[in-house]
Amino acid sequence: MALYPLNDFKALVSASAWDYLNRNRAFRTLDRLGWAEATLEQLLLALHFDDFQKTVSNCKINDFENQDYVAADQYEIHWDETNCARSAHSSNQTISFSLKIAIVTSSQGPLSGLVTFHLSGSSG
Repeated sequence: MALYPLNDFKALVSASAWDYLNRNRAFRTLDRLGWAEATLEQLLLALHFDDFQKTVSNCKINDFENQDYVAADQYEIHWDETNCARSAHSSNQTISFSLKIAIVTSSQGPLSGLVTFHLSGSSG
């Protein structure tokens, strides 16, 4: 069972109340894919309960207000780049991504945090 309610995470993303908790890793992946941030937002909003894998404690973060570690929920999503949509299954038409997400409290209030975002099977 996920630590963070996925609907709450997605509501914050929809309200533009989200940020990278490890910018360099996510930006490397975005650059490799040639994606704009809007495509990443679509992917975050497409996450489904069935994509949940496990909760990981003590994930190192580098880009959040005076916090070095966070517990994160790990998801794997199969993404159809042509249709910009989640697929229920991996196929030769999808790319699989591994993401770790969290909900943190910033000085501005609750924030959806992207801890990691990379191709599945890749370390970054």
